[in-house]
Amino acid sequence: MLGKQKLKAMTGYALKEAKRLGVGEAEVVIWGGTEELTRFAQNHIHQSVSLTDTQIHVRCILGRKIGVARANRTDPIGIRTAVARAKMLATLQREDPHFHSLPTRNTYRRISRPRKGDKHIGSSGRAQAIAIIIRNALEHDLVASGAFSESDSELGVANSHGVWAYHIGAAASLSSIVMGERGSGFASQNTKFGSGITTNEVSDTAIYKATHGEFVDVPAGEYEVILEPPAVAELLDFFGWLGPNARIYHEDVSFYQGNIGKQLFDSSLTIVDDPFQAAGYPMAFDYEGTPKKKITLVNRGVAQNVVYDSYHGHKYGKENTGHALLAPNTWGPIPTHMVLLPGKQNVSAMIKRVKRGLLITRFWYTRVVHHKKLILTGMTRDGTFFIENGTIVGRARNLRYTESVLEALKDIRGIGNDLSLEGSEGSPSLVPTLHLGKFRFTGVTQHG
Repeated sequence: MLGKQKLKAMTGYALKEAKRLGVGEAEVVIWGGTEELTRFAQNHIHQSVSLTDTQIHVRCILGRKIGVARANRTDPIGIRTAVARAKMLATLQREDPHFHSLPTRNTYRRISRPRKGDKHIGSSGRAQAIAIIIRNALEHDLVASGAFSESDSELGVANSHGVWAYHIGAAASLSSIVMGERGSGFASQNTKFGSGITTNEVSDTAIYKATHGEFVDVPAGEYEVILEPPAVAELLDFFGWLGPNARIYHEDVSFYQGNIGKQLFDSSLTIVDDPFQAAGYPMAFDYEGTPKKKITLVNRGVAQNVVYDSYHGHKYGKENTGHALLAPNTWGPIPTHMVLLPGKQNVSAMIKRVKRGLLITRFWYTRVVHHKKLILTGMTRDGTFFIENGTIVGRARNLRYTESVLEALKDIRGIGNDLSLEGSEGSPSLVPTLHLGKFRFTGVTQHG
């Protein structure tokens, strides 16, 4: 990585160039680092790559005309070219009447430091971890595939109003799918450093899900469900995008519209956006250099707050909550550090309480059916099990679900006592297992 002083010098040079060219307001975001990835399939490692890159993102404002340019050449010529291109693009734009100003200088909360002994394990360490998964898969006549990634990153944000913010991050992720005659099983772990990955746990979980139980016929219909953390995180991603997002909310497409302060969900449900959670990927500021803070999105089932960046905050007369993504951002401000607060139950206790239902490892290919009702559709994958009278009695073939998350979260019968980190460093979630009273499945596949 280049380091704080180098990034500060680079952003300062870009701002001086923007001023020299007569740009009224300018913003410079520089990010980079190294990402390493080892992939395996058919019980063999087939790819090991490493990418080191630095990118510069320049936003120039002329009055209320805005131009953005990006490049990965960050020497003086590359920086000057990016600034000149952003200014040129601004001259071609129409004025945006809702743009007010870039944020002003601020202070930031200190982020927790890595623990002693935390480190990346490198290509050799990743290969050894994958060898464990492959060896275990072969012992069970299974075929393993997956990926193990490690990354170090840094981010610098500066603008012509005196903003300067610097962040360093690290992330590691191991995921594996194992396949056999009975179907497939999935498991993953996400953490800050490769040394924190428990390979045997990932391997054992995936193998169990691929080998446990015989197939039983489970027709489409409505069932109790126990959703494991990957499935919960999938639903929560859509919740964040289509709920407390200022752009979606004020365009009257969000299910939050007209419902803030109302009881929308089960009273056991509390969701916060907490960028300082040490168990996640903490970050002190957004991509405009505005300080982040903890915000309650749902409190005991009651919809609470919408998140804003500087643009939507000014446009709608609301406080900027520090949720800007890189401009131009068509998604809107989105909560990117969501935490669904844990309960007191473990998975075994949840299973014992199910009369007739499904244990679901994860969803995939999820799509939106109805925005304001938050109806989603998608498929189960890599481990779906049928529960009857408190016991897992067999495997279910993958099913298609079509369900309103709003309705499903009105009947929460249990929340797990452990949180799992799901998603990438850019948008992580900390989620428990959920036991829901009803979930609607509209089709059955021929595969497990």
